[in-house]
Amino acid sequence: MKTLTKKDGQYLLTLARNTISARLTGQQGVENESPQSEVLQENRATFVTLKKKGQLRGCIGCLN
Repeated sequence: MKTLTKKDGQYLLTLARNTISARLTGQQGVENESPQSEVLQENRATFVTLKKKGQLRGCIGCLN
């Protein structure tokens, strides 16, 4: 199994932030181009932790 690169991580962080922002402001969603990295096209587990000022706000995950 390949590991994520720093560029992959930045792409995912930006995608998560943009998606959350869109949902909180009532927008449809975020249009994104397909990730160029092969590793990001694999089915994998995901987990997102939300913090505000260092305090835990919520978590969500999926074990595909």
